[in-house]
Amino acid sequence: MPFPIACGTCFTCERGLTSQCESSNPSSSLATGVFGYSHTTGGYDGGQAEYVRVPFADVGPMTIPDDMSDEDVLFLSDILPTGYQGAEMGDIREGETVVVFGAGPVGAFTARCAWLLGAGRVIVVDRLDYRLDFVRGFGPAETVNCRDVGDVVLHLKRMTDGRGPDVCIDAVGCEASGSAMHGVLGKVLKLESGNPIAISWCIDAVRKGGRVSIIGVYGPPWNVVPIGTAMNKGLTSRTNQCNVHRYMPHLLEHIRSGVIDAKAIISHRLPVFGTAQPPRGVSGVMRRLAYRIPEHHAKHWMLLLAADRVDVVGHRLIGAAKWLPLALPAAAALGFTTARRRRSRLQRAARFLYRLAA
Repeated sequence: MPFPIACGTCFTCERGLTSQCESSNPSSSLATGVFGYSHTTGGYDGGQAEYVRVPFADVGPMTIPDDMSDEDVLFLSDILPTGYQGAEMGDIREGETVVVFGAGPVGAFTARCAWLLGAGRVIVVDRLDYRLDFVRGFGPAETVNCRDVGDVVLHLKRMTDGRGPDVCIDAVGCEASGSAMHGVLGKVLKLESGNPIAISWCIDAVRKGGRVSIIGVYGPPWNVVPIGTAMNKGLTSRTNQCNVHRYMPHLLEHIRSGVIDAKAIISHRLPVFGTAQPPRGVSGVMRRLAYRIPEHHAKHWMLLLAADRVDVVGHRLIGAAKWLPLALPAAAALGFTTARRRRSRLQRAARFLYRLAA
């Protein structure tokens, strides 16, 4: 079952853009309905559950052949089609060099699918060695740890004869690391939607006239990115939530034929039932109260929204606490300087009065 909810008959669905369905979230011009993806996308309950209500159930779910296991097809609902679409939106041509930012599950599938679409060279950038070790074999791909090379853009240009890759794909999204400025603006001050450094690297690294594909998730309302650089370099950029419905039948055949071993991405297998922890803290109490109220009552949703805000404030306080080791010495130094200036002014005033008295 795809993560976006699509009716199959509206203007966008008829054009294969099922992740932009106009019927599953008609009150928003921003996004379609999505399982478990906030009230921005319709407020639908999440799909990673034992049971879930499925709107337009005659359109979304796909029957799985009996000879395939759950693990074989599990990732057809989200990350495998997303990785494939990321590579497809890059319009990869035969023999081209493709750089994928992010070696998580989506980035790993993107690297694998880039070969299927004709790439001649695939490079994956991440900051975690265990991810890079995996994608080096799964892709297969060359890997770059952005913490080890200093200037990521310059390093990628050196790897590609100074010109830059033909295609750059952002498979990271707003939770990226690698820029202190964006970290402060997005994660601490909340003045932009997360950390868009991966987009900036894509734009700066790709060759002139190249292509940038964005499948990493970003939220509204804005991000600080070098759009002037993209314009002057003549770049083509494409981005979207994944049109899962379009790719599921095609990718199912790839899995069946062994072209893609989707279950190889699984690193751990853990029991699901009986392990969930009850909600805790103030927001947990608010959620437990909300769950006792039927969903058709406004109080149910007001309590859930209030609990979300409590969590947001808590996360902001935790983020601000990280800066205390730097803020306290700075405040102490400022206070010392202010006190010294105040003493200096008092001393000058005392000397002036002494001279008058003399």
